[in-house]
Amino acid sequence: MRRVDLFAWLEQEGWFFRGISGKLQPTSSAVSNGFAVLRGSASIRYGQITPFGLAELTRRLVMDVDGEPLN
Repeated sequence: MRRVDLFAWLEQEGWFFRGISGKLQPTSSAVSNGFAVLRGSASIRYGQITPFGLAELTRRLVMDVDGEPLN
């Protein structure tokens, strides 16, 4: 998966959104579910996927559109 496609998928799935500055920020649901955290000082904030989020991301991306595991 290309980087641009991954970030588009994360936005589509509601994990991240584009803030006023155009930068990706984690959604409150992604943070509360433990999939992402918000890092940095108030002037430079950025989202980061957690190890738990990476495991969930891997689980979701390994399934095809019919919910069957990819081989």
